[in-house]
Amino acid sequence: MIYLVSDRNQPIRGTLTARVMDYSGNIQLHKQLEVIAEPAASKIYLELRKKDIPAGRDREQSFLLCEFCQSDGTVLSRNIHYLLLYKNTPHFKAEIEC
Repeated sequence: MIYLVSDRNQPIRGTLTARVMDYSGNIQLHKQLEVIAEPAASKIYLELRKKDIPAGRDREQSFLLCEFCQSDGTVLSRNIHYLLLYKNTPHFKAEIEC
């Protein structure tokens, strides 16, 4: 479940986007909704079920990225949720060139 929590006193019109992506940047699942965040409220706006998220090895290589943007494009919130415990996610060796 994806909640949108607003501490503002006015409603906010915007776009809620949820993407399941792999570490190479490939999008495996994309959902987008136009919503109005109610003032001083917490509400579920989107529900993703386990069956919606790719299973098996893809899940081990994936994460959920959620964003809420105002209608003018300003990003108000961006959150990452790892589908595995962070300590179990793959870590890639950095390649640094000087």
